[in-house]
Amino acid sequence: MLAIYCRTSKTKIEDQDQSIPSQKMLGVKFAQIKGWEYQFFVDEGISGTKDDINDRPQFAEMLNLIRKGEIQAVYCIDQSRIERNNDIWNFFVGVVLKAECEYYPSGELLDLDVPQNRFFSGVVSLSNSFYAALTSQKTKL
Repeated sequence: MLAIYCRTSKTKIEDQDQSIPSQKMLGVKFAQIKGWEYQFFVDEGISGTKDDINDRPQFAEMLNLIRKGEIQAVYCIDQSRIERNNDIWNFFVGVVLKAECEYYPSGELLDLDVPQNRFFSGVVSLSNSFYAALTSQKTKL
């Protein structure tokens, strides 16, 4: 089963955030190409900066089903939908690797068991965290 994970943050930025319907459409298109059954996991209006996965109920449920072996692959339009928090990224990577679950950002397999891929996705995660912190700081001004 493919998990199609979709998320928008609390403040949708026009022309920057992908809407939930478009995230779903791209995920379904990917699932159809692969010939896989799929299930949606949608956290709408929830920041990816949350430290506690329980603050993102659908993300937490997806991880639970990955651990149980019911989800074998995860699709998202890009890594920033999974996280804007490095601790959450590292947790996600640990769960995915332990369950031997495949990860498909933008529909391309990213093997997180390859050290270079883990390194570069870690850099992306730090960039995601930095972007979120910088945006929050600007908003407060």
